Amino acid sequence: MLYTVQIRVDGDNVAAEMSEIWEWLERKQVKTEVFRYRMTAEDVRLRIEFKVLSEASAFAEAFAGSVLGVS
Repeated sequence: MLYTVQIRVDGDNVAAEMSEIWEWLERKQVKTEVFRYRMTAEDVRLRIEFKVLSEASAFAEAFAGSVLGVS
């Protein structure tokens, strides 16, 4: 089972925020399974899939996102 996290990245700061995301993943030694994005005029929406719920939850908390389908 994979746990999907959705976060929004400000369209004006995509490069800086993506860098912060990759640094967080490396620092925590977290591996992602799937990394998808959708761009709009205002923002970029990322959906990142994790194998481990605790890693997905920590990532969602760090980047003001949510784990989809988990209550």
